[in-house]
Amino acid sequence: MARAKYPSGHRLPVAEALAGLLATRRRALKLKQTDVARLLGRSQSFVSEYEACHCRLTVLDLLDLCRALKLDPAKVVQQIRA
Repeated sequence: MARAKYPSGHRLPVAEALAGLLATRRRALKLKQTDVARLLGRSQSFVSEYEACHCRLTVLDLLDLCRALKLDPAKVVQQIRA
């Protein structure tokens, strides 16, 4: 399935905040992108793309990521909206 991309130069601050939060959490858990990809059953490039804010995450992607990174989805949304 093709990933929805952000138009060049049009990244949203909330998307950048989310990507940063997820990448920071991954590193805090001492996980590599390949580790997260394996937990999700996805490719390493998927993890790289969302961390670089090169694609949009679906709600289902976000829920899967929160589960893999041991995050509360509601708290994640609150953090990125603040």
